[in-house]
Amino acid sequence: MPVSIIRDKKKIVSLTMERSSSMKLISDRLKNGEKPIGTFLNLGSQTAAECVAIAGMDYFIVDLEHSPFGLAEAADCIRMAKLKGISPLVRIPEISRANILKHLDVGAEGIIIPGLKTREEAEKIVEYGKYTPLGSRGFCPTRVCEFGYGDAFANGILEYTRKTNEETMLIPQCETLECLADIENIVSVEGISGIFIGPFDLSLAMGIPAQFDRPEFKEAITKVLTVCHEKNKPVFIFAPNKETARLRLEQGFDSVTVNGDLNVMTEAYMEIVKSIRA
Repeated sequence: MPVSIIRDKKKIVSLTMERSSSMKLISDRLKNGEKPIGTFLNLGSQTAAECVAIAGMDYFIVDLEHSPFGLAEAADCIRMAKLKGISPLVRIPEISRANILKHLDVGAEGIIIPGLKTREEAEKIVEYGKYTPLGSRGFCPTRVCEFGYGDAFANGILEYTRKTNEETMLIPQCETLECLADIENIVSVEGISGIFIGPFDLSLAMGIPAQFDRPEFKEAITKVLTVCHEKNKPVFIFAPNKETARLRLEQGFDSVTVNGDLNVMTEAYMEIVKSIRA
């Protein structure tokens, strides 16, 4: 549907495709005590993003760390998210100003940062991802704010940057020994929204690959959970299946990211083939 522009004496009103009335920021869900459920997007497909929204997921994470696509595909998925009322997050491949700024500018509600090791890296994330006074994020009226013509600027740029700082989530992943050891200092950085535990990489770093029942692994994730909750910051964790997801929520995790579009599709087709050939 084309965008129609109606001009009057006082303002320009942009009539766009109607957004889902159920649109709710993931940051608001967490503040309200909800336990949002999400998944990874590894296919880079806006149709996959749409299907995830139709399925009832609260958010998705466009995975740019392990997937062979980039900003353009992420932007398409984010655009679909805004239309379908699901929160879009992006996992960037590495810490850089461009990686953080560009994905926030196209509308990501939050950035997941893999492989974090130090408090200094956490501070750099805030510098790139938050406007002054918390950071030094560069400003430009891009599509995240309807290019400066949307309601976001109704109360001026200062209110826009304040509100954006409040709503934008910057979430490092705890998946290194260094991050685990210094988790209290890392999560104490103002502007860091929470922590995402990557259980596979963390267990690899601990020398116990995918041995999630080992006491030392359980102690590690409990440590992260306890420290973050003492700082009133949420903890996300990846779950490979629905059984693990339910367990993690029962353990007190604030959100679970369950599997990913690529694996879910592959496993579904494998089950179909298996049942037909049985």
